[in-house]
Amino acid sequence: MTLSIDDLEALLDAGWEVPEEDRWRKRRLTDEEFAEDYQWLRSSGVDCHRMIAKRMGVGYTTLMTRIVRQRLDRDVRDQLEQLIESGREFTSFDLTLAPSTDAAGGYIRGAIMAGRVEASGPVGIQRVFRGVA
Repeated sequence: MTLSIDDLEALLDAGWEVPEEDRWRKRRLTDEEFAEDYQWLRSSGVDCHRMIAKRMGVGYTTLMTRIVRQRLDRDVRDQLEQLIESGREFTSFDLTLAPSTDAAGGYIRGAIMAGRVEASGPVGIQRVFRGVA
């Protein structure tokens, strides 16, 4: 289930428990608060990272930077690791848990820089990758 901002607002207005919602607007959250609130929003059905950023009162780039810096993206990293270890070719579209294909590309570029992945050829507009043994 995916909630829109309006759905989330309606739930909050109805008294739905939320981790100190006002702190999102008043100050920069500590890493612990950020992780708690991000995970709460994701577990509440909000899977659009642009909506999460808006709800938390930060820009999309800031949100994504903190997610990666705090390693809150374990599910995406695990999925990429499975793709690498499978030995089969893959594209950014196969990284389905990433918030966008642009973000998927970022994870793959990181794996390339770490020597874990190499490009193996294009397929249409998508580049194909495979894990490095």
